[in-house]
Parts: sequence; structure tokens; C-alpha cells
Amino acid sequence: MSHLRIPANWKVKRSTPFFTKENVPAALLSHHNTAAGVFGQLCVMEGTVTYYGFANETATEPEVKVVINAGQFATSPP
Repeated sequence: MSHLRIPANWKVKRSTPFFTKENVPAALLSHHNTAAGVFGQLCVMEGTVTYYGFANETATEPEVKVVINAGQFATSPP
């Protein structure tokens, strides 16, 4: 996950409603990936989110750690 930009010609296929730490979708709290060819993008509206990127679903140590502050976006490439 980084500060990449999604290409302008790509289309939004789906998005989640706003959520807080109390109602974050459970799938986002465990190892998960986007589908092939799909960008992921996270916008933090308030507070801070720490993203941990793992090599695969069995990895126990993250390869990547990104701190995303309020007002920032972070994008994960396909």
C-alpha cells in the first residue's frame, strides 16, 4: 500500500460505507486481498489507521507497515 494514484480511466466497482473501529468489516481485520486487477484504496477521515501488508495468508510478520493519517489516502495496487 502506498501513495499511488489509481489510473483516471479505471472505474469504481464497489465501495464500503464509512466505518469506525467499532463497526469495521471483520474481513478488513484479517489477511485479505483484492481480486486480481483491482486496486484497493483507503481514505482516513478521522484519527489514524495502520495498514499491515503480509506476503500471504499464513505470514505472521508484515512486509509493509503504512500509517495513514486523517485526510490521507493510501492505495494498494492490483
